[in-house]
Amino acid sequence: MKRFVLRVLILFIVIMVTLIQTIKRAEASGCAFTDRNYCVPGYISSETWWNPAPQHIVGKAVWYAPYLMERTAEFRNMSLDGFVGGVAMMSPADMGEVVWLLRPETNEWEGPFLVVDTSARQNMWVTITKLEEVVEVDFETALRWGMVSGNKENYTINEWMIRDVEVWKGLHPPWRKSTPINYTEWFVETVTWGDGNYRRWSMDDIRIFNYEEYQYELAMFLQIDLAKVTAPSDLPATDEIITDELIIDSVERVSINGVLIETEQEIVEILESLPELVSYLSVYQAHNYNEAYMETVRAVSEVTWEIDCDDENPYNGFIFYDYCVPGVITYESWMTRYPQYTVGVATYYQPGIMETVVENRGMSLDGYVDGIVLMTCAHVGESVWVKRGSLGWEGPFLVVDCGQPDGQWAYSQYQLHVEVDYDRWVQWRDSTGTGRIELCIGSSNCSGNPVTWYGWFLRNVEWLVPR
Repeated sequence: MKRFVLRVLILFIVIMVTLIQTIKRAEASGCAFTDRNYCVPGYISSETWWNPAPQHIVGKAVWYAPYLMERTAEFRNMSLDGFVGGVAMMSPADMGEVVWLLRPETNEWEGPFLVVDTSARQNMWVTITKLEEVVEVDFETALRWGMVSGNKENYTINEWMIRDVEVWKGLHPPWRKSTPINYTEWFVETVTWGDGNYRRWSMDDIRIFNYEEYQYELAMFLQIDLAKVTAPSDLPATDEIITDELIIDSVERVSINGVLIETEQEIVEILESLPELVSYLSVYQAHNYNEAYMETVRAVSEVTWEIDCDDENPYNGFIFYDYCVPGVITYESWMTRYPQYTVGVATYYQPGIMETVVENRGMSLDGYVDGIVLMTCAHVGESVWVKRGSLGWEGPFLVVDCGQPDGQWAYSQYQLHVEVDYDRWVQWRDSTGTGRIELCIGSSNCSGNPVTWYGWFLRNVEWLVPR
């Protein structure tokens, strides 16, 4: 018995000595701990873990085992219906994003995929810097890409990873050629170190898409700037609008998200790939404000006609993002000025879009906090200040864009008031929320009670009388 106890004691001492020596070697080599036999210099900070990937990145893609991606999505109440599949990215900040993937041997973006999983904080350094991963795909995608052969129950591994896979975060692949950022290099340049304490994530932090929400957001994201579209007065019936002939013969200038689409072929390809925009574009004719039509109608402040959103006449109603809009507002309503002091809800432009709009319009944000978008177009180029909750006024912001005329009534149903850059919206959402944003036109001296913008708009909007 004594010999057994002695052997156990000796074994314990050997283990402890080995552990202490391992720790000392790790400390001597600058390792805080090891992950998959790689040395990790320290604990990634919360800021790094929560830092979303750039919009366009490149690196290695690996794959999930059968059923795992689907079970992960199901566990998190995230539906993959309508998506090509689920993927995992490194930061929880990218959970719920819609992404597109491009393999080096192809010229076509694949998607949409939904980000349903994230790297653990302690694994992030090795996964990105040593393994050089940017994305992990579901098993079905691995089958389609030839990374595995067979089926979920009986498969052969052909390759564990594919190099130089590009990931684009957005509701649609890039319209134009874009150069991806090497994710590993970017991460090494931006990483900061913390300690063992960090901000944990929960599903409350995540914007979860289902396919219907994705389609809605896509339509919001891909609004065609009607103010920059010209067409002849003899436009065909609205149900014939999306045809190659019309696009080539009639559309001279179109911008999407502030990006000027310069060639007819680009327009054709975009619209052919987006049939879900047909209902949106069906009101295109309504907002050319044809002079002959305008001379025959009068503006009214009340809807007295029978609303019909199913026929081809937008003047007595049309569908806009699931809303039946009563008719077409006047040009003057689209260009009407806000009251000086208003309040409403904020939403956001997708990453990079605000900067693109500013650049394409030849504006500069020097001296401004940021760009901002109001619903009507009367204030483009003006300065405004905003206030969130009990905080003070922030500004000045430069008004760089406005909503589209067919969307004004629908915006009021959402109680939308302003749109801001994506990063600022996230900051506001995480601190004070975006449900009550006060706006002061031209100064930071507004006081008293602000006017609720959507209610004010509904009281003052004017409609064109339908034929």
